[in-house]
Amino acid sequence: MIGGFVPVVIHDPDQVDATSAAVHRAAGLMSAAGGTMFVSSAVTDWDWGPRPEIATAGWQHAATMLERIDEIVADYGMTQAIHPHLRTMIETRDDVLALLEHSTVGWTFDMGHLQIGGMDPLEFVDLAFDRIRHVHLKDVVMDKALPVLHHERSIMEGVQAGMFSNIGAGDVEIDRVVRTLEDRGYDQWYVIEQDAAITTGEPAHGEGPLLDVLASIEFLRGIEAPVSN
Repeated sequence: MIGGFVPVVIHDPDQVDATSAAVHRAAGLMSAAGGTMFVSSAVTDWDWGPRPEIATAGWQHAATMLERIDEIVADYGMTQAIHPHLRTMIETRDDVLALLEHSTVGWTFDMGHLQIGGMDPLEFVDLAFDRIRHVHLKDVVMDKALPVLHHERSIMEGVQAGMFSNIGAGDVEIDRVVRTLEDRGYDQWYVIEQDAAITTGEPAHGEGPLLDVLASIEFLRGIEAPVSN
């Protein structure tokens, strides 16, 4: 096990104890299974409800909470990497820039969610390469993803519509991103991530998401990039 995705509430001072307890619980379970990467996601609340506005004081509290999470997960031998994600507090380019300004937390470089939120993945590499702890290779069909960003569809409806494609079949410049990361010496995990919604029953043997994974791996094998030492 590499690690796992953990919702946390970092902007609300009333949720410090609940968030700390959730972090202890998740880090304990994941570290016992060999996980070392704590992928935190700054949800709006525990039910992923409507997003509140966050002012400077909220970002400052978020930074303090992320430091607390860093300390907790370190006791379990884990490293935190905050995950930008649709319908969370770290959704748009402005959110990413605000957190980069206020916090020194490490990041999950999810190029798909970043691009949906208006942050060019290559810009993020330029701004924060030294803070990338984990990479999610995720491709996006933008004309199917933007209705989700604009709250015209739910995330599930976007997934069902095919907003997350095989690696190399969408609008993210995966090949350029991977070459840039390798050229700059990135030496941590790459995780192929493609959300899928199976709505027609269990796929036949050898079909379904397996074919998407194989197509993504084939694309990645074709990328000519320097090998990190």
